[in-house]
Amino acid sequence: MKRLRLFRDIQLGIKNLLLHKLRSLLTMLGVVFGVGSVIAMLAVGEGASKEALEQIRRLGSHNVIVSAMKPSEEQSAANTRVRMSLYG
Repeated sequence: MKRLRLFRDIQLGIKNLLLHKLRSLLTMLGVVFGVGSVIAMLAVGEGASKEALEQIRRLGSHNVIVSAMKPSEEQSAANTRVRMSLYG
């Protein structure tokens, strides 16, 4: 019973793909470009990460210290209120 339903579903899918050729083509192009752009973004990120690690390695240091600094505060009262609402 399940095999018959699977066959019928595949047959219906192929029929709809052939019936709506332009829509099928545009959908396939969207999927291809979407997957390609995700792969490209991951490759760029990985390359940037490797480049940053290589630059740190070229410096010859084994320990890297990263410290956060508080942004400079403006003297204006209006800016203070805005900053308070933004930072809580």
